[in-house]
This record gives sequence, structure tokens and C-alpha cells, in this order.
Amino acid sequence: MEKEQRRAQRQARRQARDEARAKRQYERLRSHVVNCPECGAEALDHMTECPKCGAALTPSGYKPMNEKTKKTLRAVAFAAGAVIVVAAVVIFMFC
Repeated sequence: MEKEQRRAQRQARRQARDEARAKRQYERLRSHVVNCPECGAEALDHMTECPKCGAALTPSGYKPMNEKTKKTLRAVAFAAGAVIVVAAVVIFMFC
């Protein structure tokens, strides 16, 4: 009987924690929602066009990456991937 009560209490705490987490996630998402000036549909603040009517939106929470930064990031990612592949080949050959 006592084990069942403890199990029920743990389950209730878990459920309350999960509900609180879901509420925080929902509130976080809602803070990024804007309305389309043309049709009034909801869209996320980083979108460049309305998903319903296709009207142009000005992204407010997002700034596109400039080309120089994008190229640098791509080069670093390629170099890191190459190092990982070489290391995997070396490990495979010697083990």
C-alpha cells in the first residue's frame, strides 16, 4: 500500500513537472509569433513571407548571416569533418 502511494506521488510530481515544461515551451513559442499585415494569419517572427497568403514579412527576430561569415563557417566545418575522417581512418587501420 505504501509503495503504491509513493509511486502515485512520484507520478503526480512527474506529470506536474511535464505540464509546467510544456507551458513554458508554449509561452516561449508564442513570444515569437507575429500577425501578417495582409491577412492577419500567425507567422513566426523569423519568416520572410506569410505561410497563408505569401505576403512579404520583415523578419524581426532574425538577421541573415553575411556571406563572409557563412564561407568561414563552411570552411571550418569542412576542416573539422576532414580531421574526424582522417582520425577515424587512422584508428581503423591501427586497431
